[in-house]
Amino acid sequence: MRSFLLIIDMQEGFLSKETEKVRERICTLIQQPFFNFKIATIYQNTPDGPLVKIRNWDRFFSGKEQKLDETVEKYSDAVVYKQKYSAFNEQLISILKDNNGGELPQEIFIAGIDTECCVLATALEVFEYGIRPIVLADYCGTTAGKEFHDAGLVSLSSLVGGNNIYRGEIESREEVNEIPEFCKNL
Repeated sequence: MRSFLLIIDMQEGFLSKETEKVRERICTLIQQPFFNFKIATIYQNTPDGPLVKIRNWDRFFSGKEQKLDETVEKYSDAVVYKQKYSAFNEQLISILKDNNGGELPQEIFIAGIDTECCVLATALEVFEYGIRPIVLADYCGTTAGKEFHDAGLVSLSSLVGGNNIYRGEIESREEVNEIPEFCKNL
């Protein structure tokens, strides 16, 4: 079975002192040959999107804020562009099928920023599509700090199941292969 790592929004505009440790962990992880296919996402805000119209949030239209972390960009096999919280869109579905024999995978490993926002929305939509999301808690973080990260993990536990949240560092391809079974038994 092929393993897919989906890295959410490791963009310059989301990198801060609150997310630096997560960035370092993800940059180390993505350079390892532990996953068969690594996909990064880039959030692009739009003037007619809900973040502008409803939240009056006017960032991430272009330029440096949207720029993907250099290491993540270098080691990603594909990049998905998104205009909503969730990364689960037609582009991602196509990439997954194209790299998994025409089928969607049984599970997707998820890491990135912001735990309580885009990571949560993506994991929930992956779950609702019938794919098992495995959220790598130690490879997620948020610009809003630990309290929001922890709240996101609590919500994820309720929504997709605590057994689909993996806590710990990943040190080998064998470990990646064992995580789904380990999580099922939690």
